[in-house]
Amino acid sequence: AFLLPAISRAEILLLSLLLSVLGQAGDLFESWIKRVFSVKDSGSLLPGHGGLLDRTDSLIFPVVFTAYYVRFLHP
Repeated sequence: AFLLPAISRAEILLLSLLLSVLGQAGDLFESWIKRVFSVKDSGSLLPGHGGLLDRTDSLIFPVVFTAYYVRFLHP
């Protein structure tokens, strides 16, 4: 909250809902990409976890949106 001191509670609620949906979308998008290319795991960096991308897929869309929001949409 210290990065966005003027953010309202309604905005926090809306962002929370949107970021949770974007997190799910990132997970589904990464799964779709893996199916298109017939890949089971996205790497061997984290054995037993499906790879690094499988562990961070739900962060891809929310992080990009948050960076855009902080830079351009929230004065």
